[in-house]
Order: sequence, then C-alpha cells, then structure tokens
Amino acid sequence: MTVDRAEAFIELSGLQDPLEALGYTVTVDESTATLDVSRPAVQAAAGVNIALSQNPAHGVRLIALDAAYPFAVEASAMRDLPTSLSIINNYLPTGHVRLDGDGSVHASWTVSSDADEPIGNAATIESIVAFDQMQQHFGDYVEGVCSGDIPASILDELIQQAGDGG
Repeated sequence: MTVDRAEAFIELSGLQDPLEALGYTVTVDESTATLDVSRPAVQAAAGVNIALSQNPAHGVRLIALDAAYPFAVEASAMRDLPTSLSIINNYLPTGHVRLDGDGSVHASWTVSSDADEPIGNAATIESIVAFDQMQQHFGDYVEGVCSGDIPASILDELIQQAGDGG
C-alpha cells in the first residue's frame, strides 16, 4: 500500500496537538506532507523535520526524523569531520549524525510504529522527544567539530570526561 501525500499529511497532523502540548511549535507543510517541530526556548538547536514513509509495508509505519544543524562546516574542519562524526555516532543512543552532499550536517533516525495505531500515540511522541533531546545534547559536540574547535584527536576523551560516554 502506498501512502499518498494527502494521506501522509492527514496522518502527520495527528502529531500536532500532542507535540504542542509539550511546548513544541509545529509547522505543517502540506505541499511536502512534512512537519517541522521546534522548541522556541532552544534557539540554537536544530528543528526536527518529520516525514512518513511513502511505502509502508506489513502494517508498519516508518517515521523519518531529521534535524539539520544550523551551522556550517568550516573548511579547516573538513579533513577530520568523517572521523569526528563517527566518534559522535558511537555515543548516540538513537540515530546517527551525517554530512550531506550539500555540506550540511544532520541528525537522523527512523522510528517504526504499528500502522493501525494512531500516529500520536505515546510511544511515537516519546521517540520524537527523545530524538530531539539527543540531537540538541550532542549538537554542542557537532558544532565544536564543525567549527574546528574540537579536533578528532580529543573528541572521544572529551565526551568521556563530560559523562556522555554511557
């Protein structure tokens, strides 16, 4: 079964009220059938873009979460960036951080849920909130790496010393 854009838009709209109740600002983009979710109090963080899989299979709904970090990668940091992102990814409880072809850095995670359950169920909302908190928390490391302020050679030790090493 293929979910068309209108169906995806209607289904994603079910996330708006529960997320707004938690203090998130939710912007619905009907043209792309996506939601943009952010917390106004956290201005330096990336917002989370939410989209549904266009080909749900076997009763499973796939919800793609993506946060584009709001800073650029300095040219001086590019050489160490793959190693640094790999180190950060080792510590992430969910998803991963990646460098896109356009030079932007994103945190991503795909959440699955039962397609027969309402999309705004507690487990889905908790997954979105956990992803948002994770991308914000580790965003300081990502920004330091992208600015060149945190070299790959000390990143692992820095994360461990901060107590973020699990």
